[in-house]
Amino acid sequence: MTALAWARSRPDQVARLVLSGGGVPGFGLAELGPPHLRAFGEAPPGAVETAQRDRLPAFLSAFTATPAFPVDEAVAAYAPPGRLDAAMGRYRALDRDAAAQRADPRLLATPVLVVAGGVPDLTVATVTPRAPQRRVVVVPGAGHYVQIEQPAAFADAVRDEPR
Repeated sequence: MTALAWARSRPDQVARLVLSGGGVPGFGLAELGPPHLRAFGEAPPGAVETAQRDRLPAFLSAFTATPAFPVDEAVAAYAPPGRLDAAMGRYRALDRDAAAQRADPRLLATPVLVVAGGVPDLTVATVTPRAPQRRVVVVPGAGHYVQIEQPAAFADAVRDEPR
């Protein structure tokens, strides 16, 4: 997770960190996460994209909890060849990212805000070992993509965060 690593290694460059819709590798994400985390990570490059090409709307809808999610826009974004596979790269990198996170014992010096959807969100549980003082805002009616599904509530949470 690039943002977390940057904030930890360059706290003078990061005033605050906002995390949403995911989890931090190395602190329970693989153990707590749904089975697709491991399945996507173990799939060879291109396999998920090939398997899901004909059912992209249903595949992407499975990650949201609200009809507010713009499925048509997501499908358009992921439809070009290679786009969905590029997104799967995060899953293929989980083990490497987990090892890097565990190898750096420092706590985050940067204030952390977790904006979570009203569905189970692994960000809180997995960031807490590195940011015990994190603040959490739960946005009801949002799923994995809080900033897309409830953009005003997401913006309010970030704007209202103490500086």
